[in-house]
Amino acid sequence: MPASATSLSTPRITLGRLAAGLADEQRGVIAHRQLLALGWSRSRVKRATADGRLVPVWPGVYAHGHRVLTRDGWLAAGALACGEGALLTGRASAAARELMPAISTIDVVTPGRCGLKLPGIRAHRTRLRDEDRDVHRGLPVTSLARTALDMAALGPADRVAQLLDEALLAGQYDHREMLELMTGCRGARGMATLRAAVEGLGDDGIVFRSRPERLARDLLLGAGIAAPRVNAWFPTRAGHGHELDLWWPWLLLNIEIDGPRHRLPHRRRLDALRDADLRGFGVLVIRIETHIVERAPELALARMLEAVHEAERRLGSAART
Repeated sequence: MPASATSLSTPRITLGRLAAGLADEQRGVIAHRQLLALGWSRSRVKRATADGRLVPVWPGVYAHGHRVLTRDGWLAAGALACGEGALLTGRASAAARELMPAISTIDVVTPGRCGLKLPGIRAHRTRLRDEDRDVHRGLPVTSLARTALDMAALGPADRVAQLLDEALLAGQYDHREMLELMTGCRGARGMATLRAAVEGLGDDGIVFRSRPERLARDLLLGAGIAAPRVNAWFPTRAGHGHELDLWWPWLLLNIEIDGPRHRLPHRRRLDALRDADLRGFGVLVIRIETHIVERAPELALARMLEAVHEAERRLGSAART
Protein backbone atom coordinates (compact mmCIF):
# COMPACT_ATOMS: atom_id res chain seq x y z
CA MET A 1 0.00 0.00 0.00
CA PRO A 2 1.43 3.45 -0.89
CA ALA A 3 2.57 5.58 2.03
CA SER A 4 0.04 8.27 1.11
CA ALA A 5 -2.84 5.79 1.33
CA THR A 6 -1.64 4.60 4.73
CA SER A 7 -1.46 8.12 6.11
CA LEU A 8 -4.98 8.85 4.91
CA SER A 9 -6.59 5.64 6.14
CA THR A 10 -5.02 5.46 9.60
CA PRO A 11 -6.92 8.45 11.09
CA ARG A 12 -10.19 7.11 9.70
CA ILE A 13 -9.58 3.68 11.25
CA THR A 14 -8.64 5.33 14.56
CA LEU A 15 -11.81 7.45 14.58
CA GLY A 16 -13.91 4.38 13.88
CA ARG A 17 -12.28 2.47 16.72
CA LEU A 18 -12.76 5.37 19.12
CA ALA A 19 -16.45 5.52 18.27
CA ALA A 20 -16.84 1.75 18.61
CA GLY A 21 -15.10 1.79 21.99
CA LEU A 22 -17.31 4.57 23.35
CA ALA A 23 -20.46 2.91 22.02
CA ASP A 24 -19.48 -0.35 23.72
CA GLU A 25 -19.12 1.51 27.04
CA GLN A 26 -22.59 2.99 26.50
CA ARG A 27 -24.41 -0.28 25.81
CA GLY A 28 -24.08 0.00 22.04
CA VAL A 29 -25.26 3.59 21.51
CA ILE A 30 -23.55 6.89 20.82
CA ALA A 31 -24.66 10.51 20.42
CA HIS A 32 -24.03 12.82 17.47
CA ARG A 33 -22.31 15.34 19.74
CA GLN A 34 -19.97 12.60 20.97
CA LEU A 35 -19.00 11.63 17.44
CA LEU A 36 -18.13 15.25 16.64
CA ALA A 37 -16.10 15.47 19.86
CA LEU A 38 -14.13 12.39 18.76
CA GLY A 39 -13.21 14.16 15.51
CA TRP A 40 -15.86 12.85 13.12
CA SER A 41 -17.07 15.28 10.48
CA ARG A 42 -20.76 15.81 9.86
CA SER A 43 -20.36 14.33 6.38
CA ARG A 44 -18.80 11.19 7.85
CA VAL A 45 -21.75 10.82 10.24
CA LYS A 46 -24.12 11.10 7.25
CA ARG A 47 -22.22 8.46 5.30
CA ALA A 48 -22.14 6.08 8.29
CA THR A 49 -25.89 6.56 8.72
CA ALA A 50 -26.51 5.93 5.03
CA ASP A 51 -24.51 2.69 4.95
CA GLY A 52 -26.03 1.35 8.19
CA ARG A 53 -23.04 1.64 10.50
CA LEU A 54 -25.03 4.17 12.52
CA VAL A 55 -28.73 3.41 13.06
CA PRO A 56 -30.84 6.35 14.32
CA VAL A 57 -32.66 5.63 17.59
CA TRP A 58 -33.74 9.14 18.56
CA PRO A 59 -32.69 12.46 17.02
CA GLY A 60 -28.94 12.75 17.59
CA VAL A 61 -28.57 9.24 19.03
CA TYR A 62 -27.47 6.14 17.12
CA ALA A 63 -27.05 2.44 17.65
CA HIS A 64 -23.50 1.69 16.53
CA GLY A 65 -23.13 -1.20 14.07
CA HIS A 66 -26.41 -2.96 14.88
CA ARG A 67 -30.16 -2.48 14.92
CA VAL A 68 -31.24 -4.36 18.06
CA LEU A 69 -30.74 -2.73 21.46
CA THR A 70 -30.78 -4.44 24.83
CA ARG A 71 -32.87 -3.02 27.67
CA ASP A 72 -29.77 -1.22 28.96
CA GLY A 73 -29.11 0.05 25.46
CA TRP A 74 -32.51 1.72 25.32
CA LEU A 75 -31.98 3.24 28.77
CA ALA A 76 -28.57 4.61 27.78
CA ALA A 77 -30.00 5.96 24.53
CA GLY A 78 -32.84 7.67 26.40
CA ALA A 79 -30.40 9.50 28.64
CA LEU A 80 -28.21 10.51 25.67
CA ALA A 81 -31.23 11.80 23.76
CA CYS A 82 -31.95 14.31 26.54
CA GLY A 83 -28.59 16.02 26.30
CA GLU A 84 -25.47 16.49 28.35
CA GLY A 85 -26.01 15.93 32.05
CA ALA A 86 -29.31 14.05 31.68
CA LEU A 87 -29.94 11.18 34.10
CA LEU A 88 -32.31 8.24 34.24
CA THR A 89 -34.77 8.53 37.10
CA GLY A 90 -37.95 6.99 38.46
CA ARG A 91 -38.79 3.59 37.01
CA ALA A 92 -35.96 3.87 34.44
CA SER A 93 -33.37 4.38 37.17
CA ALA A 94 -34.90 1.51 39.17
CA ALA A 95 -34.54 -0.71 36.08
CA ALA A 96 -30.94 0.42 35.52
CA ARG A 97 -30.25 -0.48 39.15
CA GLU A 98 -31.84 -3.91 38.51
CA LEU A 99 -34.40 -3.31 41.27
CA MET A 100 -37.57 -3.32 39.15
CA PRO A 101 -38.54 -4.30 35.59
CA ALA A 102 -38.32 -1.62 32.94
CA ILE A 103 -41.41 -0.15 31.31
CA SER A 104 -41.76 1.25 27.81
CA THR A 105 -41.57 4.90 28.90
CA ILE A 106 -38.10 6.08 29.95
CA ASP A 107 -38.07 8.73 32.70
CA VAL A 108 -35.19 11.17 32.42
CA VAL A 109 -34.28 14.38 34.25
CA THR A 110 -32.60 16.94 32.03
CA PRO A 111 -31.12 20.36 32.75
CA GLY A 112 -32.40 21.79 29.45
CA ARG A 113 -35.22 21.37 26.97
CA CYS A 114 -33.59 18.57 25.00
CA GLY A 115 -35.78 15.47 24.79
CA LEU A 116 -38.93 17.06 26.20
CA LYS A 117 -41.08 15.97 23.24
CA LEU A 118 -39.44 12.71 22.17
CA PRO A 119 -41.71 9.65 21.87
CA GLY A 120 -41.05 6.99 24.50
CA ILE A 121 -39.24 9.43 26.80
CA ARG A 122 -40.80 11.30 29.71
CA ALA A 123 -38.31 14.10 30.25
CA HIS A 124 -38.48 16.34 33.30
CA ARG A 125 -36.68 19.66 33.67
CA THR A 126 -35.46 19.45 37.24
CA ARG A 127 -32.64 21.10 39.10
CA LEU A 128 -30.70 18.38 40.91
CA ARG A 129 -28.32 18.61 43.84
CA ASP A 130 -24.86 17.14 43.35
CA GLU A 131 -25.74 14.32 45.77
CA ASP A 132 -28.72 13.39 43.56
CA ARG A 133 -26.38 12.26 40.76
CA ASP A 134 -25.03 8.75 40.47
CA VAL A 135 -23.72 6.14 38.04
CA HIS A 136 -24.76 2.50 38.34
CA ARG A 137 -23.31 -0.23 36.12
CA GLY A 138 -22.04 2.53 33.85
CA LEU A 139 -25.51 4.06 33.39
CA PRO A 140 -26.21 7.67 34.44
CA VAL A 141 -28.90 7.57 37.13
CA THR A 142 -30.26 9.62 40.00
CA SER A 143 -29.39 8.54 43.52
CA LEU A 144 -31.59 5.86 45.05
CA ALA A 145 -33.25 8.47 47.27
CA ARG A 146 -33.98 10.79 44.33
CA THR A 147 -35.15 7.84 42.23
CA ALA A 148 -37.66 6.97 44.96
CA LEU A 149 -38.88 10.57 45.22
CA ASP A 150 -39.42 10.87 41.47
CA MET A 151 -41.22 7.53 41.41
CA ALA A 152 -43.42 8.71 44.28
CA ALA A 153 -44.36 11.77 42.23
CA LEU A 154 -45.49 9.64 39.29
CA GLY A 155 -46.78 6.31 40.54
CA PRO A 156 -48.78 4.52 43.22
CA ALA A 157 -47.48 4.31 46.77
CA ASP A 158 -47.05 0.52 46.70
CA ARG A 159 -44.51 0.86 43.87
CA VAL A 160 -42.37 3.13 46.03
CA ALA A 161 -42.56 0.69 48.94
CA GLN A 162 -41.58 -2.13 46.59
CA LEU A 163 -38.60 -0.12 45.33
CA LEU A 164 -37.35 0.49 48.87
CA ASP A 165 -37.78 -3.19 49.72
CA GLU A 166 -35.73 -4.24 46.71
CA ALA A 167 -33.10 -1.58 47.44
CA LEU A 168 -32.74 -2.92 50.98
CA LEU A 169 -32.30 -6.47 49.71
CA ALA A 170 -29.73 -5.35 47.12
CA GLY A 171 -27.77 -3.30 49.64
CA GLN A 172 -28.42 -0.05 47.77
CA TYR A 173 -30.53 1.67 50.43
CA ASP A 174 -28.81 4.36 52.49
CA HIS A 175 -31.07 5.64 55.27
CA ARG A 176 -28.89 8.70 55.95
CA GLU A 177 -29.01 9.64 52.27
CA MET A 178 -32.80 9.29 52.33
CA LEU A 179 -33.18 11.47 55.42
CA GLU A 180 -30.96 14.16 53.88
CA LEU A 181 -33.09 14.19 50.72
CA MET A 182 -36.33 14.44 52.71
CA THR A 183 -34.85 17.39 54.61
CA GLY A 184 -33.39 19.10 51.55
CA CYS A 185 -36.41 18.63 49.28
CA ARG A 186 -39.27 19.51 51.60
CA GLY A 187 -42.46 20.27 49.71
CA ALA A 188 -41.36 18.41 46.58
CA ARG A 189 -44.05 16.56 44.67
CA GLY A 190 -44.36 13.00 45.94
CA MET A 191 -42.67 13.73 49.28
CA ALA A 192 -45.68 12.67 51.39
CA THR A 193 -45.82 9.31 49.58
CA LEU A 194 -42.08 8.81 49.95
CA ARG A 195 -42.12 9.74 53.64
CA ALA A 196 -44.85 7.17 54.33
CA ALA A 197 -42.88 4.47 52.50
CA VAL A 198 -39.70 5.27 54.45
CA GLU A 199 -41.57 5.22 57.76
CA GLY A 200 -42.80 1.75 56.84
CA LEU A 201 -39.22 0.49 56.79
CA GLY A 202 -38.87 0.78 60.54
CA ASP A 203 -35.93 2.19 62.43
CA ASP A 204 -32.93 3.10 60.29
CA GLY A 205 -33.90 0.84 57.42
CA ILE A 206 -33.99 -2.71 58.75
CA VAL A 207 -32.19 -5.07 56.38
CA PHE A 208 -34.59 -7.78 55.28
CA ARG A 209 -33.38 -10.82 53.34
CA SER A 210 -36.59 -11.10 51.31
CA ARG A 211 -39.76 -9.19 50.56
CA PRO A 212 -41.92 -11.86 52.29
CA GLU A 213 -39.97 -11.19 55.51
CA ARG A 214 -40.97 -7.54 55.25
CA LEU A 215 -44.59 -8.47 54.53
CA ALA A 216 -44.69 -10.83 57.52
CA ARG A 217 -43.24 -8.15 59.81
CA ASP A 218 -45.79 -5.62 58.55
CA LEU A 219 -48.68 -8.05 59.12
CA LEU A 220 -47.58 -8.44 62.74
CA LEU A 221 -47.23 -4.70 63.29
CA GLY A 222 -50.70 -4.19 61.82
CA ALA A 223 -52.08 -6.67 64.34
CA GLY A 224 -50.55 -4.75 67.21
CA ILE A 225 -47.72 -7.22 67.92
CA ALA A 226 -44.42 -5.78 69.15
CA ALA A 227 -41.86 -5.65 66.34
CA PRO A 228 -39.43 -8.56 66.24
CA ARG A 229 -35.74 -8.22 65.59
CA VAL A 230 -35.08 -8.98 61.94
CA ASN A 231 -32.30 -11.32 60.83
CA ALA A 232 -30.80 -11.22 64.31
CA TRP A 233 -27.83 -13.33 65.32
CA PHE A 234 -28.45 -15.96 68.03
CA PRO A 235 -25.12 -17.19 69.47
CA THR A 236 -24.96 -20.80 70.57
CA ARG A 237 -21.47 -21.92 71.46
CA ALA A 238 -17.81 -21.08 70.71
CA GLY A 239 -18.54 -18.52 68.01
CA HIS A 240 -21.30 -20.57 66.41
CA GLY A 241 -24.90 -19.49 66.08
CA HIS A 242 -27.87 -18.96 63.79
CA GLU A 243 -29.42 -16.01 61.99
CA LEU A 244 -33.11 -15.80 62.89
CA ASP A 245 -35.59 -14.25 60.45
CA LEU A 246 -38.06 -12.81 62.99
CA TRP A 247 -36.87 -13.03 66.58
CA TRP A 248 -38.54 -12.04 69.85
CA PRO A 249 -35.83 -12.59 72.52
CA TRP A 250 -38.21 -11.79 75.38
CA LEU A 251 -40.56 -14.55 74.16
CA LEU A 252 -37.85 -16.97 73.01
CA LEU A 253 -39.78 -17.12 69.72
CA ASN A 254 -38.33 -17.45 66.23
CA ILE A 255 -40.52 -17.36 63.10
CA GLU A 256 -38.74 -18.41 59.91
CA ILE A 257 -40.05 -17.29 56.51
CA ASP A 258 -38.96 -20.09 54.18
CA GLY A 259 -38.46 -19.75 50.43
CA PRO A 260 -38.66 -22.62 47.91
CA ARG A 261 -35.12 -23.87 48.57
CA HIS A 262 -36.17 -24.90 52.08
CA ARG A 263 -38.32 -27.64 50.50
CA LEU A 264 -35.23 -29.42 49.12
CA PRO A 265 -34.19 -32.58 50.98
CA HIS A 266 -30.72 -31.43 52.02
CA ARG A 267 -31.99 -28.02 53.13
CA ARG A 268 -34.79 -29.65 55.11
CA ARG A 269 -32.28 -31.83 56.97
CA LEU A 270 -30.16 -28.80 57.82
CA ASP A 271 -33.25 -26.90 58.98
CA ALA A 272 -34.27 -29.81 61.24
CA LEU A 273 -30.81 -29.86 62.86
CA ARG A 274 -30.88 -26.10 63.31
CA ASP A 275 -34.36 -26.13 64.88
CA ALA A 276 -33.34 -28.91 67.25
CA ASP A 277 -30.30 -26.88 68.28
CA LEU A 278 -32.47 -23.83 68.99
CA ARG A 279 -35.01 -25.90 70.93
CA GLY A 280 -32.14 -26.97 73.18
CA PHE A 281 -31.87 -23.30 74.19
CA GLY A 282 -35.60 -23.09 74.86
CA VAL A 283 -36.46 -21.35 71.57
CA LEU A 284 -39.85 -22.01 69.95
CA VAL A 285 -39.32 -22.22 66.16
CA ILE A 286 -42.20 -21.79 63.69
CA ARG A 287 -41.76 -22.02 59.91
CA ILE A 288 -44.07 -20.39 57.36
CA GLU A 289 -43.52 -20.63 53.61
CA THR A 290 -43.14 -17.47 51.56
CA HIS A 291 -46.00 -18.32 49.20
CA ILE A 292 -48.40 -18.36 52.16
CA VAL A 293 -47.23 -14.92 53.29
CA GLU A 294 -47.63 -13.53 49.77
CA ARG A 295 -50.81 -15.29 48.62
CA ALA A 296 -52.68 -15.97 51.87
CA PRO A 297 -51.63 -13.21 54.30
CA GLU A 298 -54.64 -13.82 56.57
CA LEU A 299 -53.56 -17.44 57.08
CA ALA A 300 -49.94 -16.42 57.62
CA LEU A 301 -50.99 -13.85 60.22
CA ALA A 302 -53.19 -16.39 62.02
CA ARG A 303 -50.26 -18.81 62.26
CA MET A 304 -47.92 -16.13 63.51
CA LEU A 305 -50.39 -14.89 66.12
CA GLU A 306 -50.89 -18.46 67.29
CA ALA A 307 -47.12 -18.77 67.68
CA VAL A 308 -46.90 -15.53 69.66
CA HIS A 309 -49.70 -16.66 72.00
CA GLU A 310 -48.07 -20.08 72.41
CA ALA A 311 -44.77 -18.42 73.35
CA GLU A 312 -46.57 -16.22 75.86
CA ARG A 313 -48.30 -19.26 77.41
CA ARG A 314 -44.97 -21.06 77.70
CA LEU A 315 -43.45 -18.10 79.48
CA GLY A 316 -46.46 -17.88 81.80
CA SER A 317 -46.20 -21.55 82.66
CA ALA A 318 -42.48 -21.26 83.31
CA ALA A 319 -43.07 -18.29 85.62
CA ARG A 320 -45.63 -20.24 87.70
CA THR A 321 -43.35 -23.24 88.22
